Amino acid sequence: MHTPESYINLCLDIKEDDNLSLWFIYKGNKLLIKKDKLNIQVPTLQDCTLLKENLENIFFVGISSNISYYCAEISDSYILPNTLEWGSLKDERWIDNRDVYFKGIKSYQLLSWNNSSKYCGKCGTLTDVNYDEQSKKCPNCGFTQYPRISPAIIVGIKNEDKILLAHNSNFTEGLYSVIAGFVEQGETLEETVKREVFEEVGIKIKNVTYFGSSPWSTEDSLMIGFIADYESGEIKVDNKEILMANWYSNDSVLPILPSKLTIARSIIDYLLK
Repeated sequence: MHTPESYINLCLDIKEDDNLSLWFIYKGNKLLIKKDKLNIQVPTLQDCTLLKENLENIFFVGISSNISYYCAEISDSYILPNTLEWGSLKDERWIDNRDVYFKGIKSYQLLSWNNSSKYCGKCGTLTDVNYDEQSKKCPNCGFTQYPRISPAIIVGIKNEDKILLAHNSNFTEGLYSVIAGFVEQGETLEETVKREVFEEVGIKIKNVTYFGSSPWSTEDSLMIGFIADYESGEIKVDNKEILMANWYSNDSVLPILPSKLTIARSIIDYLLK
């Protein structure tokens, strides 16, 4: 899937003369982008000149191809330049700029972690950023917090020339995808795959094989992808997480599928090719 070119390094210093640096500026889950109907682009520091005084929680994200990347949040009192607008990481136009897209995910997750780790989880003291590594340290009890990453499996299941697609209760109407679920304590990833499939659709699988991985765009999840073969059993949905499921082939009328930005869609396209 995606191979990062640089690591995230916490940093509050801005190179004032680096006008070509790219900035991921968020307000909640909204991302500031340039106005462009065809392409999606994040602004440079020069584009954000009028907003510099409104930026807070600034972090250095990394360097790729000699371009510096930063992220920040914007305060409530700002005037948006007419060359910029609010966008989203869910925008399908990111498909043509995946490298920047994944840096946008890193930026969002970094800012979310920064906001959720302001206080020590043990004693409630305001934490300090540790600039030697990506962590927060409590000045009172010394407890160190690292960014939370929640591993989740996602699996495409083959049955001859068909694959299993399911409708989750949280999906929009008509959307179907492959089976996914969070890893529990003490489980291997392969055990999680088999458990989730059996719990949600009542079938057994075999030949579980690693496919790839990808961070989730707006959460702290790391999606770890697998493919597997159907072994036995009849589809029986749990009617809690999964409401409907069926086998589909290229000859079938396919339901609405996930975004091409997702690992779910990569698995589906791979199995149906």
